[in-house]
Amino acid sequence: MSWDAAFEAWSAVAPSTLIWVISAVVIAFYLIWAAWVSLSQFDGFRRCETEFAEWLWYTIRAVIVVTVVAAYVRPG
Repeated sequence: MSWDAAFEAWSAVAPSTLIWVISAVVIAFYLIWAAWVSLSQFDGFRRCETEFAEWLWYTIRAVIVVTVVAAYVRPG
């Protein structure tokens, strides 16, 4: 019996499905994190605590992090 078949028999979930779900949860976490970074920086910009360039820089950095994580975490 292979490892995949043994895992599926024990958990009733295919390993590929579990990998997909874990990947989706990780990507969703980073998307929420990027939204939080962008919104919190925008709130600082709105209150004149930060400049527009700082908000833009943090938002672009968050999007780049999400893109890199999504490239490495994608299933398949």
